[in-house]
Amino acid sequence: MCSHSVMFVEDQKKPDLYRFRDLTLCRAAGQLLAFACDSTGAVGALPEDDFATDARRAGVFLVKVALMEVIASGAVPVAVYADFCYAPSPHTERVLAGVLDEVRSVGVGGEIVRPGYGTYGAPLCTATGVVVVGQAPPAGLQVACSQPGDLVCTVGRPMDKRSHIGQLTCTAVKALRDCAAVHEILPCGSKGFRYEANTLADTSGLDFCESETYPIKEQAQISCGACACAVFTVAPEDLPQVRALGIPYFICPIGRLTGTRRQEALAPPARWAPLRLTADCSLHFCTGQRIRTAGAMSYAVGRRPRDEWICAPEQRAVELLKQLAASLPAVPFLLIDDLNLPMRPDGERVMAALRQQLTSCGIDPETGFTGSTEDNHPGPQTGMALRLFGWRE
Repeated sequence: MCSHSVMFVEDQKKPDLYRFRDLTLCRAAGQLLAFACDSTGAVGALPEDDFATDARRAGVFLVKVALMEVIASGAVPVAVYADFCYAPSPHTERVLAGVLDEVRSVGVGGEIVRPGYGTYGAPLCTATGVVVVGQAPPAGLQVACSQPGDLVCTVGRPMDKRSHIGQLTCTAVKALRDCAAVHEILPCGSKGFRYEANTLADTSGLDFCESETYPIKEQAQISCGACACAVFTVAPEDLPQVRALGIPYFICPIGRLTGTRRQEALAPPARWAPLRLTADCSLHFCTGQRIRTAGAMSYAVGRRPRDEWICAPEQRAVELLKQLAASLPAVPFLLIDDLNLPMRPDGERVMAALRQQLTSCGIDPETGFTGSTEDNHPGPQTGMALRLFGWRE
C-alpha cells in the first residue's frame, strides 16, 4: 500500500482541499474543516421503497454514515445539509425529524440542520442526500495519529443496513472519541473491517498485523453496511479504560500496528475560532470570509424504469451544475453529488460528465469533487442532489 500525504499549502483566494479516506479536508482562513456525504435511496415509507421502514428511521439512515465519519475524525459538526430530491411534504418532515434525532444524540443542536428541496410533487421512492461539515477543534483532527504497537480493535459487528437493530450508533462513536485513550477511529463500510484496519494503518504510515485467531475473524470481509461497526486504535495497557466506558457493543482486538511511522500527523488549525452558521446556510469566519453554498435537486429525470422525463442522467447532472455555478455568489471550490443511482453504468457516467464540467468552473476535480451512489437500494426513479460550495472574501 502507498502512503498518503497530509500536507497543505493554503491558498488565500479559496480553500485548500485534500481527500483523506472518505473525508474531504479543507483549510480556510486558518481553520480546518471536514466534509462527509452520503445518499439514501428507496429506504423509507414511500410506495416503491425497496426497504420499507418508517420515515423517521429513514432520516437516521440518511445522516448516520456522514455524521459518524465526521465525529470519528474528531471534528465538531457545524452544518448538516439534508437535501430531498422532491418537494417538502409530511413525509419529508418525518424524515427530517429522524435526521434531527441523530444529530441531537451526539450533543449538537438541531439548528445546524438545514434542509433543501426539489420541486417534484409525488415521489414513488425515497431519494435523499446529506452533507455534514465539521470543524476541527483547536488541537486538530484525530486522524493519521495511530502509533506503533497500538492494538487495532473492532466495536460492533458487521451487519447489513436491513438489520438496523444492534448497529453501532453515532452516540457510541462519540463516547469513544471523547476517551483520551482512543487514538483513532475509522467507521467500516461495505469492504469489511479487515480492509478498514489496513486503511487505518496505511494512513498512519504503519502496517496492520492481524492476529492469527480472534472470535469474529470469519467476518473480516463481510460488508458492514451503514457503519454497523468501526475499528479503533488504543495502546494495549489502555484497553481496560475503553472497556470501562460501558459502550454496549462487542469490542474485539483483531491485531496490532507495526513498523516505524512513515507519516506526520495532520497539523492543527493555524488560528482557531468558532464558525457561525447563518440563515442563508453560509459558514462565517471571524476573519470576515464566508463559505457559501447552494443545492440543486432533481427527481424522475433519467433512465430508471419509472422515470417520467427520459434523458441521459449525465446530461441532467451537468445542467444542474451549470445552474448552481451561475447562481452561487462566491468562487466555487467543492461539488458534492449524492446520486440515487447505481454506480454502473449511470453513476460512473454522471461522475465523468461532472468532472469534465468542473474544470470550466475553476474546480480541480481530483480534490474538489466527491459524492455517493446508491448501489443497494437505487429505486425505480432517478434522484440527484448536487451541492456546490464557494468561497467569498
